[in-house]
Amino acid sequence: MRASIGISVHPADEQDVQVLMRAADIAMYEAKSQGKSQYRHYDEKFAQKIRDRALLERELQRAIQNDEFMMLYQPRADARTGRFSSMESLIRWQHPERGLLSPVEFIAVAEQTRLVIPLGELVIRKVCAQMAAWISEGVNMKRVSLNIWALQLRDDSLRRVLSTCLQQYGLHSSLIAIELTESSMLDEGGIAIKELHKLRELGVQLQIDDFGIGYSSLSQLQSLNIDVIKIDQSFVRKLGKDYQSEVLCETIVSIGRSLDITIVAEGLETTAQLGKLQAMGCDEVQG
Repeated sequence: MRASIGISVHPADEQDVQVLMRAADIAMYEAKSQGKSQYRHYDEKFAQKIRDRALLERELQRAIQNDEFMMLYQPRADARTGRFSSMESLIRWQHPERGLLSPVEFIAVAEQTRLVIPLGELVIRKVCAQMAAWISEGVNMKRVSLNIWALQLRDDSLRRVLSTCLQQYGLHSSLIAIELTESSMLDEGGIAIKELHKLRELGVQLQIDDFGIGYSSLSQLQSLNIDVIKIDQSFVRKLGKDYQSEVLCETIVSIGRSLDITIVAEGLETTAQLGKLQAMGCDEVQG
């Protein structure tokens, strides 16, 4: 049996018994947040961390209600010709006081509080509306990928919202791709896998983000009929500097070639990296 332990000391931390117990609870919460099966002594910074998290949760709820989010679009290009091939939608929070925030600053709390579900629905609506606007302006629309989180695959709400938006804005499902992390496929109950199959049947592409740092198996790639694998940028940025990263990239490209899966290298920064990816036979690049 393994446990997480929070420790508070009388009278150093507090003299009142109830407050002392709350301090121990705060320390235990911190121990759990660091991977469980650990212990932590109470520190005021832990309490501040909880207060900051509670504040961020309230601000996120307000931001979703007030639509304080905007979408950016990062293009992908054919690795051989350099031609624009598709793009990824990226969410940013236009915080009224802190300015433009990247997902790193709020997604973890959104996941912990299940706010990623209404946030994800907001993203779908915003992206579909933007695509419809571009098409009305005569743009030759390319496929846009949407980042989703594991919680969104716990039931059919994501699929229902997506179907509704596609119909509302007159978009073909082939213009949408679902981009998920490898951890999204680790579903013991099988609900997420069933939903991914149904999304595939709807006509959207399935793409695996940050491939190489998770736990997906080759059998999952085949059974889900995955269309695109994105090589994690930590490997791409080390090309020419780290032998193992180069071997991993070559292996992933080889897997894609064997399973007829398009390989995208993300985090591309230099022409030297591009040259290596072209030599490997990588299909698309993003950066």
